[in-house]
Amino acid sequence: MNGQASIVTSLRSDRDRFVAFAFAAADALVELDDQRRISYAVGAVHWLAGATADQLVGRPFVDLVIKDDQRLLLAAYATAEKQSRFGPVDLRLMAVGGREQRVALFASHLPDRANRLFLALSAKRSMPAAATAVDPANRDAETGLLNKDSFATMALQLVKSSPAERPYQMTLLNVDGLTELEGRLDKKTAGDFLADVSSHLKVNSVNGESASRIDDNQFSIVHDGSVDVSALEQTISQRAQAVDPTGKGVTVGSTTVALDVADKLSEEDAARAILYTINKFSEKPGDFTVTALAEGYKLMLDETVEKIAEFRAIIKSGKFDVVFQPIVDLKTRKVHHSEALVRFRDSAPGQSPFALITFAEDVGVIGEFDLAMCRKVIEKIKKANDNGHELHIAVNLSGRSLENTVFLRDFKS
Repeated sequence: MNGQASIVTSLRSDRDRFVAFAFAAADALVELDDQRRISYAVGAVHWLAGATADQLVGRPFVDLVIKDDQRLLLAAYATAEKQSRFGPVDLRLMAVGGREQRVALFASHLPDRANRLFLALSAKRSMPAAATAVDPANRDAETGLLNKDSFATMALQLVKSSPAERPYQMTLLNVDGLTELEGRLDKKTAGDFLADVSSHLKVNSVNGESASRIDDNQFSIVHDGSVDVSALEQTISQRAQAVDPTGKGVTVGSTTVALDVADKLSEEDAARAILYTINKFSEKPGDFTVTALAEGYKLMLDETVEKIAEFRAIIKSGKFDVVFQPIVDLKTRKVHHSEALVRFRDSAPGQSPFALITFAEDVGVIGEFDLAMCRKVIEKIKKANDNGHELHIAVNLSGRSLENTVFLRDFKS
């Protein structure tokens, strides 16, 4: 009877292990004990980690990770203590022949084995497209996180891939007192602390890469609904207090919004609206407070969404007029050509179109307007030609339009 019980227990154990293995459709599964040593390994572990399953048992998993990524793994362990799962986290292992093997790491606790951690490892080839490598020039120099511009690119990809039933969320964090804390620390301690904060942000972000430093004391991450934001705040606060010689630390506040505005706009415009809002907050650091985030962010986001929709309606309906400013040759005193200028019909009398054009540039829809403007000017020239007149008209195009390959293609056509 005892033998049968032992067999049943063993089968259940194997079942649990392979349930965890299937959880990520991974290349290999590693089970860690409460000391984070390897107690079980199966799958392509030799290819990924440069050792057989038997050779791995008893070794600390952190020893398999290259030194530069070990801090990220430790942050992942800390996250696992506060929530049941995390991942993917992008790590590099030392594999066969001393080569580095980049893997996506997922982790999960099982209810009846809470002291153990199950790691699912997938070779980087299985990572989602949004986690592609980012040029170091597009990262914040101090933290290694995405800078604001590269975060924009990442957010655009993530809004497009966000599950409709469970849209990704974006959390903005204001770490009040961070700059002052750095001033109280020596260079190495300050660097280590920022690296620690960065690791925790990455671990909690989608694909382990959608975390950004948007200003000196301000950070942003895109994450799924399973992330415990209050635990992340607490972790940053505790780490800051631990390294601060005065014990003061920092005050961390945050606000979270769902990236679910795609029902009001196209996915691309929804991402632009979100990032435009972030830019406006980061332009005014003094206003970037917990109160402003909680009350102002959602309002600004809604206003931006509405404003983009209104501007698109203006373009589609053609509710703008083109007026012409003569450009005179000073030598001959004759009109050399005319410059096309826009006037929006719904604007207040005398109101400059500058603000709306600037907005269109900021949110990335200026190319569509420039095309609409060119079409109106071309129509004017064609009508003049039909009546035997020849017009020379210059149209001002946004530099952002000229940098856009889609605009250039449509312009030529």
